[in-house]
Amino acid sequence: MSAKEKILDILNNNKGSFISGEELASSLGISRAGIWKNIKALQKEGYLIDAGTNKGYSLRDNNDVFDEEKIRGYLTIPQNYIDIQILKETESTNSAAYKMALSGAKEGLVILSRQQSLGRGHHGRKFYSPAGSGIYLSLLLRPSGLTQQDTGFITCIGAAAMCRSLREVSGKEVGIKWANDLFLNDKKICGILTEGALDLESGALNFCVTGCGVNLYPPKDGFPKELKDIAGFLFEDYTFDAGSRITAGFLNRFFEYYEEFKKGNHDGFLNDYRSYSLMIGKDILIEIDQKEYPARVTSIDDKCRLVIDYENGQSFHLEPGKGSIRKIL
Repeated sequence: MSAKEKILDILNNNKGSFISGEELASSLGISRAGIWKNIKALQKEGYLIDAGTNKGYSLRDNNDVFDEEKIRGYLTIPQNYIDIQILKETESTNSAAYKMALSGAKEGLVILSRQQSLGRGHHGRKFYSPAGSGIYLSLLLRPSGLTQQDTGFITCIGAAAMCRSLREVSGKEVGIKWANDLFLNDKKICGILTEGALDLESGALNFCVTGCGVNLYPPKDGFPKELKDIAGFLFEDYTFDAGSRITAGFLNRFFEYYEEFKKGNHDGFLNDYRSYSLMIGKDILIEIDQKEYPARVTSIDDKCRLVIDYENGQSFHLEPGKGSIRKIL
């Protein structure tokens, strides 16, 4: 265990109380300057440590920093289902997972980061991913017998799993805007992006990567001008272990749905997906092939397709990724 890890361990065991730099230095056998250097490194990683003259250092109760041990402590699925890799920063967790998949990484690889420099969403849109305010994770899957069209199921499984986890941890009424966006109080707080690689001979999926970007807290410098009216966040302030609890909750729910899905049982995730839907029974403006149509959403069918009725009485089943909701009327 490094000096930094030992300092964190001591502060964690005395959470809310101040420990003097002299006491820490004596316990670890290093200088007070060395203690200060490691404290600054921990603060840079996101730990909320108060430093007071003649008081020492204190770890706040509401710390929320990714920690594999904490995440695994909240898991209810078998531990060997997943391989967690936490990055301080990356261009995109989906890109990182995709590259590792091409190198032979196994199903269950989870790439986590609290910052992305080139985060992206559906249709190549940028996903704002500043440090310290979000959860950015990607999960590698190697499902057998699925085609490219079936990635819609994976996206909906991911949306249902994340929505359920956010609701359980926060107690707030997070909902799903078909097919891959999660909203709270009419503002987007999460997006789901599934990407895959096909076997060219069989046309089946070789692997797919499901990515989730969650706006956990308000960004330090606020949202960019183009996002401030449409983007929201789950919590106003740091909440104890929220990142770890939500991540574990997502993985627990995802694999609960996924294992049943592989057996042909779609009811588990579909029932939750429908119950969290913000669309069913709503009048909408939908864009298909760059044209907009007024319609009414009547249901979500067993293939995760949006069932809509046009004003002329025609009914249509829209596949995930084939259209987008421009407005809920």
